[in-house]
Amino acid sequence: MRKGGQPELSGRAGSLGGPGLAGEAGRARGPGLAGGPGRAGGLGLVGEQGRAGGLGLAGKRCLLTGATSGIGLATALEFARQGANLIIVARDRARGEEALAAVRAAALEGGGIGGASGKAAGGGGRDGGGGDPNSDGRGAAGGGLSDGGDRLGDGGAASTLELADLSSMRECDALARRVAAGGGLDVLVNCAGLFATRHVSSHEGIERQFAVNHLASFVLTGGLLSSLEASGDGRVIVVSSDSHRPGRIHWADPGMGRFYFGLVAYEQSKLANVLFVKELARRLGPGSAITVFALDPGLVDTAMGNKAGPSPSSLVWSLRRRAGTPPEVPAAAIAQLASEPALRGRSGLYWKDGREVEPSRRAKDPDGAQRLWKLSASLVARALGEG
Repeated sequence: MRKGGQPELSGRAGSLGGPGLAGEAGRARGPGLAGGPGRAGGLGLVGEQGRAGGLGLAGKRCLLTGATSGIGLATALEFARQGANLIIVARDRARGEEALAAVRAAALEGGGIGGASGKAAGGGGRDGGGGDPNSDGRGAAGGGLSDGGDRLGDGGAASTLELADLSSMRECDALARRVAAGGGLDVLVNCAGLFATRHVSSHEGIERQFAVNHLASFVLTGGLLSSLEASGDGRVIVVSSDSHRPGRIHWADPGMGRFYFGLVAYEQSKLANVLFVKELARRLGPGSAITVFALDPGLVDTAMGNKAGPSPSSLVWSLRRRAGTPPEVPAAAIAQLASEPALRGRSGLYWKDGREVEPSRRAKDPDGAQRLWKLSASLVARALGEG
């Protein structure tokens, strides 16, 4: 155990004594077992609903997945207005560079040192829901850095574009190692999301909704814990959904290969988000320099449910989304979780509408959370060739 209550980041994936996400030195790792559950005490509204809090992100190094559209893009624009130094993740270079240009404009709008949340240019009607299906849509997968190092805004905020296919655990692992090599990280927003109506497996043999919506967060967060700890007040936000409430984990067949229904698979992945946050909070323990949250964005007007092509599900989503909020509303909530001093140390919160709310009964099951951690570590180890 490290000073300050931080868990040692060691151990083979899938081991019972504190599994990492990979045992090899330099690989992305997960936290070992820590004593005591993370606190998840109640906290009401912090600031006006729908507004991002203050200038708390100015100069902070932040990684956002799903940042090319929907909630993810709106969040990137809000962070840029507040002067954050952004690393945005995309699978397709062209769409990533388009998002980077929008971030540059937002940083100029905010003067590079902050500014009130406004209407995010390009963030409202494009894609995404819990973020963006695999960060970009249907573009070709790519790895490595973009031109990077672009200067944003008069205040000196900087942005870089990272390319990664988040359905690949190997690419998630490599992304985590690249970001970790750059030093401390203040904020990690796991916002990428995917909805699929038919069963599709990644090239590593993992059902893609489970891979993108849950396991990518598991690998990235585990690989960046040391960087987040180094910041002194690291924040991790995992975008979940109210869809977790009817969800359950299909322990014998998490890929649902024998019987697949897209909405059921999506609900499973969103439940996995909340269980992951609860278990990570427990493992980090009291006194940790890292605070982790699950965010429920509510019903949001994005095209996330339409990306899989025409289907009864997409028709229903087209009707439902009309009642949704613009993505700038959950983006402001994410900025609040990332920067609000009063939320430091409140790990494990399930956050919706500017306050802590209770998740489902299954999402609070400690045995289920630990069982999911072991299952996730096993799936990742197998994908990385270590299981």
